[in-house]
Amino acid sequence: MNATRVEIGAAAAGSAGAAPVRRMQLMATGLLGLAAVVFLVTPDDGAWGYLHAAAEAAMVGAIADWFAVTALFRHPLGLPIPHTAIIPRRKDDIGAALEDFVAQNFLTPAAIGQRWRQAEVSRRVAGWVARPENARSVVTEALPALRRGLRAADREFARDLAGEHLLPRLAREPLAPLAGRWMEEVLRTGAHTRAVDLVVDEVEAWLTANPAKVQFILRTRAPWWSPHWVDEQVAGRVHAELLAWVRDVQRTPDHRVRASVDELLTELARDLQLDAGTQEAMAAMQLRVLTDPATAGAVADLWEGLQTVLLEELAEPDAPMPRRLARALAEAAGSLADDAGACRGLDDRSAEVVSGLVDRHGAEIAGVIGSTVESWDARETADLLESYVGRDLQFIRINGTVVGGLVGLLLHAAGQFL
Repeated sequence: MNATRVEIGAAAAGSAGAAPVRRMQLMATGLLGLAAVVFLVTPDDGAWGYLHAAAEAAMVGAIADWFAVTALFRHPLGLPIPHTAIIPRRKDDIGAALEDFVAQNFLTPAAIGQRWRQAEVSRRVAGWVARPENARSVVTEALPALRRGLRAADREFARDLAGEHLLPRLAREPLAPLAGRWMEEVLRTGAHTRAVDLVVDEVEAWLTANPAKVQFILRTRAPWWSPHWVDEQVAGRVHAELLAWVRDVQRTPDHRVRASVDELLTELARDLQLDAGTQEAMAAMQLRVLTDPATAGAVADLWEGLQTVLLEELAEPDAPMPRRLARALAEAAGSLADDAGACRGLDDRSAEVVSGLVDRHGAEIAGVIGSTVESWDARETADLLESYVGRDLQFIRINGTVVGGLVGLLLHAAGQFL
């Protein structure tokens, strides 16, 4: 409470409205004093009677409005008059009423959602991030959190996550139709030809580099009664024919071997999608492989290696990976900022999220107002509010003095006329 008092007192003392309030108080009080002096020095008859009556009514108006304004913040003249010092006495009620007002009129899902859409948050944020220097700042600020997250996800965490959650769930999923559609798309685009080329190239390179090994394997399969020189001749000839055949496959894009591979893969893709037997075999294989503890260990080993590489690459903001991340982020943000439809859609989705949060927690958010006001000191709360609105309230006193004087003048004139 003492800390709160100090904070509120400092805010009130340092408020920009404190000095103007004091000046307006002096002006309003000076007008009251002027009216009192005029009232005392003027007679109540003759021509001076008009001025005397105006001064008398001005004093009444000034004193009445002084009482009304003062009663908001304190007891007038320190007297405990009922229904005075309203703000200090009803501070908590005012805070609660303000809390209800904000909750019912501002923190509503409809109001917040509409304002969120009007603000075009997605376009503004995307436009800001699209600038390269801002994208670099975002990546730089995110790097420590990324590194902490990577360190937290250690090998044991990856093993437990894969073995207890991911792999068992994946083992129960029907992957055969998905694999068949994926293989069908690969065949349609011809993306598998590079893999076939790679296999053929590796076989050709191994056969070229290891003729002795091939001939040794062939000789060991020869009958025991076959002469040694015959075995060598046959093994050399088989190696040469095998190498020539592989090179023929390597050089011929439409070789029958390649066509046979395409036919085999096409049939497999079709069976994975339509054949129940193939799907059951695929399901049995994925269950056997994915539920094997060794698979979880392999996933953990892969993650450990990837984690090490990522931590090294993300060690410095100027490293190659953070720079690439910043460029990719800026490009993606720029594309989003230029796509009005995507921005509207993202604003709609995010507005639903924000509106849902307000619907569930709006009362709690507004509750900060009531609890904060309740923690303030009553006297210093009144002083703080007076420093903000007191200048305008002093105009009430001034207007009361002027209007009171005019009314008194008119009433005196009417009385003289009647």
